[in-house]
Formats: sequence, structure tokens, C-alpha cells
Amino acid sequence: MLNAVRRRQDSAASATYRALANFAATGSVLVSVLILTGLTNGWYILKEGSLRDALFAPYAQLLILKLILFAVMLGLASLNRFRLTPALRDALKRREEGSAIENLRRSIILELTAGVVILFLVAWLGTLAPFPSIQ
Repeated sequence: MLNAVRRRQDSAASATYRALANFAATGSVLVSVLILTGLTNGWYILKEGSLRDALFAPYAQLLILKLILFAVMLGLASLNRFRLTPALRDALKRREEGSAIENLRRSIILELTAGVVILFLVAWLGTLAPFPSIQ
């Protein structure tokens, strides 16, 4: 949608705003589910061994990287929801949506990139033992 707006398809700008504004509730539910399932999974994995032992394993280092990237995604999603989407609404009223669209595009591309890296990290984590002593 952001690419369509970039090509100056005027109806796409307001449709993009509506899609972003309407996704806020769904996105919040999905993030809550991800956090809940991540905490549950972490508890099941870490209950079998020592947290101190786990911290020295490659698994923990990748998990920490994944959590940092997830926090970056949450920050970008918050920026989109509370700053950039309202800025697009205001820009639409002034018929000056160019920079608002570009800001959203950059933010969403960064968020998507972080998400793809997280998927790779999750796949990698699935091949590793959380504790060095577990084979």
C-alpha cells in the first residue's frame, strides 16, 4: 500500500491510513500472544537447568539478540501507531502526505527486516540445546 501511495495513487493514501489505524487493535493482541507464548516457552525450557549455565551457552546469546530485536520491533510498532500514523492522518488533511508516507515506509521496512532476522534466529535456536550439558 505504501508503494502505491508513493506512485501517487491518491485513494491509496487514505486507504493506507485506514489500514494502519484499524490494525492497531489486532497488532496489540498479536504482540500480547507472542509475549505470553514466549514467556511460557522460556519457562518450560529454563526450568530443566540452571539459568547461570544457560547464560554461557550460544543459545542464550542468540535468545538475547532475538529479544533485543523484538524490543526494536515493539519500539518501531509503537512509533508507527502513536506518531507516524497520526502524522499521516494530519498530512492527508493538508494534502501533503509525501514525507509522512516515506517515514512510515522506512519504519515498516526496518520493522519487517527485524522480523525476518528474528525468524532466522528462531530457526537457529531450534537447532541448539539451551544448556551446554544437554545433547
